[in-house]
Amino acid sequence: MRELKQAEKILRKNKLKCVLLDLRNGGGRLHDAILVGDLLLDEGILDYTQYRDRKTEHVSLPGKLFHDIPTVALIGPEMGADRVLLAAAFQDSGKITLVGTAANKPAFVRKQFSLPIGAEVIFPVGILRRGSGNLLCVPKVAATLPSPQASVLKPDHLWSPITTQQSRNPEELRQTLWPTLLKTILAEHDKSKHDERS
Repeated sequence: MRELKQAEKILRKNKLKCVLLDLRNGGGRLHDAILVGDLLLDEGILDYTQYRDRKTEHVSLPGKLFHDIPTVALIGPEMGADRVLLAAAFQDSGKITLVGTAANKPAFVRKQFSLPIGAEVIFPVGILRRGSGNLLCVPKVAATLPSPQASVLKPDHLWSPITTQQSRNPEELRQTLWPTLLKTILAEHDKSKHDERS
């Protein structure tokens, strides 16, 4: 996390206009997602993790990086559970805009177990909930539950081109999609600042 703090100092010196976080592919450790959420969000509840015999709560502390910079997170169907949780916390904060397509993977906490025969198996051991307490789940599961109990992670702005294979080319993104996306984000940021002053 020290690297992220150092990056903010360098980027601010270069007159940073906007922050783009790409959460679309893969995943990592839940612990790392919590640390990133703590650095980028104001004080509040990030999530709940529901285990069979207990429930844990993760909170972000006061103070955050890029607090006055428009920020967007790109999301897509291939996100891992840790990124789904992080994006949900971003969305719930109202400070970071989600752009892309809906997440489509179960938001479980998984644990790896070693077997005596040398093999390893991975089982879900917990369920992730938004800070509101709602389950984070895929559309098929959400459709079977009462709406107040479950929520699917959906973007604030549908931006399907960023999920296509062709548009993952960095040069194409730099020349075509990012400028348009940046204009949209900055316009929204200016509008929200105007609304706050009104």
